[in-house]
Amino acid sequence: MRTLALALLLAACGAEPAPQQKMWEWDRALSVPDTAFMAGMTAGEIAAAQRAGARYVLLPIGGLEQNGPHVVTAKHDLIIEAVAARVAEARGDILIAETVHFSPQGDLNRPSPHQMAPGTLGVSEATYEALLTDICRSLAISGFERIFLIADSGPAQRGAATVAERLAGVEFIAAYYSEDPEGARAVAALGIEQAPYGAIHSDYRTEAMLAALDPNLIRHAARLEIGEASVRGASVADLETLRVHGETLLKARAALVSREIDRPTPQ
Repeated sequence: MRTLALALLLAACGAEPAPQQKMWEWDRALSVPDTAFMAGMTAGEIAAAQRAGARYVLLPIGGLEQNGPHVVTAKHDLIIEAVAARVAEARGDILIAETVHFSPQGDLNRPSPHQMAPGTLGVSEATYEALLTDICRSLAISGFERIFLIADSGPAQRGAATVAERLAGVEFIAAYYSEDPEGARAVAALGIEQAPYGAIHSDYRTEAMLAALDPNLIRHAARLEIGEASVRGASVADLETLRVHGETLLKARAALVSREIDRPTPQ
């Protein structure tokens, strides 16, 4: 979906650099992109967006891990990217960097059953922090004034907070995860009851948000056929309701992120 606010800014500002700025060969925007994800933009389009007011950048942090027999391993990536897209669509002053797909999953020298499941890809805390540090430094070099980190998985929180403390201009939005770590309050507000976590690493909030993006991400049709359309005791059979709930949850998380971005810059 075209980021309307950003498109209007680009149209008003023009795609070409100001006369006093050096014209690099790449610094031309041939069109207004229909995305705020930098990976889908040219260098010239990113530069034009920055001149038009996109001074901030959002760095989504996901993770790849097993999530039981029903949910794809990229759930954290997909959810954090969907939230980031809704933030950018609503604001127009922020672009989205490439998602960090790898996060800590535990001790690599003493792997847990979770880590040994195919599809779980973890890195050490040191590697994770080094990766975030270099990405943030690169984003700062390319001209962004404020860099915001949001992380969708629990093990990704500590390292992101550490990096933000070390680097000027980098802010970690801890509330994205800490306000409702397992989504209990958000799910209860929808009138859904679910049991505590068991053997399956999934929950209603996660599956609703994924279903809003694509029902096959939770293998919805296959589960209906074999009578497994529930998670933690909560039914996910009614796809229409599930997707409405999922969009509601995604928009709520995006609104939270946007509020945190608007907080005064820490001194």
